[in-house]
Amino acid sequence: MTRIQSVGSPSWEARWRAFIEEETIGPHYEPYSVVVQDISQSQSRTSESLQDLTTLQRRLAEPMPENSLRVIYLHQSYGWGKLNISEEMLREIVVANAMSLDVLDTLSLFRPRVQELEEAFCGSSWNRRNESVQEFAYTFKYPEQKMHPDIGVMWSIRQTGIYHRYDAQSGKNVVLYLSSSPTSPALARGRAYFDELSGEEITVGDVQDVQSASVTTALLDNDLKFGHTTLVQLRHIENQILPLGPIFQSALKTLQDMREKTTMNLSAVLAQDNENLQGLVLALNNNLNFLLQRLSGTSVLASETLNLKLQSLAKMTSDNGLSLTKAAIKDSQTIRIITVMTLLYLPSSFVASLFGMNFFSFDAVGKRLIYSQEIWLFFVLASLLTIFTILLGYVAIKISARETGRSLERSFKLLRDREWKLPAVVAKAGSKLEESWSTKFGHATHGVEVQVNGANSEGVDLEKGTNPQG
Repeated sequence: MTRIQSVGSPSWEARWRAFIEEETIGPHYEPYSVVVQDISQSQSRTSESLQDLTTLQRRLAEPMPENSLRVIYLHQSYGWGKLNISEEMLREIVVANAMSLDVLDTLSLFRPRVQELEEAFCGSSWNRRNESVQEFAYTFKYPEQKMHPDIGVMWSIRQTGIYHRYDAQSGKNVVLYLSSSPTSPALARGRAYFDELSGEEITVGDVQDVQSASVTTALLDNDLKFGHTTLVQLRHIENQILPLGPIFQSALKTLQDMREKTTMNLSAVLAQDNENLQGLVLALNNNLNFLLQRLSGTSVLASETLNLKLQSLAKMTSDNGLSLTKAAIKDSQTIRIITVMTLLYLPSSFVASLFGMNFFSFDAVGKRLIYSQEIWLFFVLASLLTIFTILLGYVAIKISARETGRSLERSFKLLRDREWKLPAVVAKAGSKLEESWSTKFGHATHGVEVQVNGANSEGVDLEKGTNPQG
């Protein structure tokens, strides 16, 4: 037996304030909504939606007959939002129903989220017994399919929480039902389940509800193409699958706790369903590990093959550079020889050419050299021709450098945009990963049906945090 903290005590108030500071609840732009449903054998079933503290206090103050059930529905404003209830209303629910503050641990799992990584965070079930009162709470997660007007089918990880307080002396039951969205199919299935309890004797085991689950993983549909984009896509698929690991482990632990805590009240059919569900979760977890290993192997193979391609390209570029260097060295040696020969013959050739022109003549009688007064034309024309030649060479060098740059740019673009195909066996393994299977378990007592469908999940939930209907 566990001692429960008194309402209003310093320790109680300190824990309550710590929960409020987590900002798990309000404020919202939409009205608060709390649905209270009473089910008993002697009275007709009543359900009422309450939106303020006064009406909630009035409803909770109504006495509950023996062997009755009161279900309180709370939901988030949207999938990643806060619980749609005020601090005063939540405090009234906790105090009026004498709930232990351990329920705050379950409520805190429905706090606002800011990134997909948080979808993998799971809580644990807990149990508390105080004299004739027993409390039990657990949460479980499941994927939910919805349609987006722009990208079509989308999958989101949702969660549902159940808190159950049972008084064995009076037979009174209080259930707090937490859902991640007011339009979630899980909420409708939960209400339908509690509706079926009307007119029947209510026990601890009767309120253990296992909802239908659907598990999906993003699969590789097309042949992979090498490049940085391919590796990013593989990592994205891996990030979509990874949260399922802790979700499966948490679901398995919840099923085991439910089986242990309700051994005396479980029917044979429900006990068999619990065992089958545990086996199903284990099988799904094994399939998940296989997919992660295959995905990791494909990512490593793609990365290593891409590295080999890049290394081959680097080697080819290096070989070409070496060939160009050798050719440049040979050309340099040839030019050096030509330059030396030119230095030897150019002065004498210039002198011979200069005296061979008609600007100079030799007077045999006077034995002297006669030159023309127009010799300046030679130097002027030679200077102009030299300047023209230098300019022409400069322009030719610039044009050649520009063409070389364009050629290199085209080569790099071709290498960047080139698509390298995976080996056939890897492409086949990637495209054949998609499977679909369905497993159904049904029992006559509650009519619970579990179906598991493999599906393609490449879309990202764009409505998280923005659409109240998410």
